[in-house]
Amino acid sequence: MAFRYLVFPPVSPHLLTNMAFYAPHLSTHLVKVGVPFNLSLYSNPTTAYEWKILNLPSFLRLINEIYVPDPHPPGWVGGGGQQIFTFIADYPGDDILSFEYVTPWGESGDFYAIRILATY
Repeated sequence: MAFRYLVFPPVSPHLLTNMAFYAPHLSTHLVKVGVPFNLSLYSNPTTAYEWKILNLPSFLRLINEIYVPDPHPPGWVGGGGQQIFTFIADYPGDDILSFEYVTPWGESGDFYAIRILATY
């Protein structure tokens, strides 16, 4: 099974208030229906922050989520890594996939959003 890794730059939180208006200004990534793809976001869980999905388009399905720490010397504490989300498009669609970098108690740190276009 082939996976495609997508790494995205951050977007301003105000984009999340009116996605339809700002969608043309976001990066668009083309995915194929039925082909899993990975989205990788830098994360540092030692700070208590982790990425949570804010908007999951109806045509996408989350099939896995893992954290992969960056390589570091033995005994190193507090390093970051990649939070990797694996999705699959079940049918064609065009919508915004968005994330919030947030603590368990709700403190927000950042937002990411990307336009996903799924085709056959």
